[in-house]
Amino acid sequence: MVPRDALHIERGSTFVYRKEGNSLHHVKVTIGVLNLTDVQVLSGLKAGDVVALGTTNAQPLSEGVPVKVVQ
Repeated sequence: MVPRDALHIERGSTFVYRKEGNSLHHVKVTIGVLNLTDVQVLSGLKAGDVVALGTTNAQPLSEGVPVKVVQ
């Protein structure tokens, strides 16, 4: 499960931005059940992967954006 805010849908393709090293990478995912707050990810991610929900500088998420994890 990931927060629904992490899910992006574009031209029928579902994806998230996963943290790899110090940047974000576009990763296609297959989804299952979803509700108002969470999405079940059936494939494309593994346990422990960190996904982006948004940016702190109002810039859109995109491939290669440098990241800093805030918990």
